[in-house]
Amino acid sequence: FRGNAAGEPIISRLIQNFGVEANILLGWVDHFQTTIIGNLVVELNGSVEGITHALEYLNSQNVFYEVLER
Repeated sequence: FRGNAAGEPIISRLIQNFGVEANILLGWVDHFQTTIIGNLVVELNGSVEGITHALEYLNSQNVFYEVLER
């Protein structure tokens, strides 16, 4: 997360709007000069469609993510 996205309830919106479960495994938020930055490791569970829409939402919010599969 970077800038304004770091202060938005993005994970809550994923759960409410796309019917996915979000398990936060690790995270931090910090200030770098005048910018807020953060990192989360999140496990998403749900239907393929729900997860696809959730990832599209993250893109629309300019949230960088990387998909790791087991």
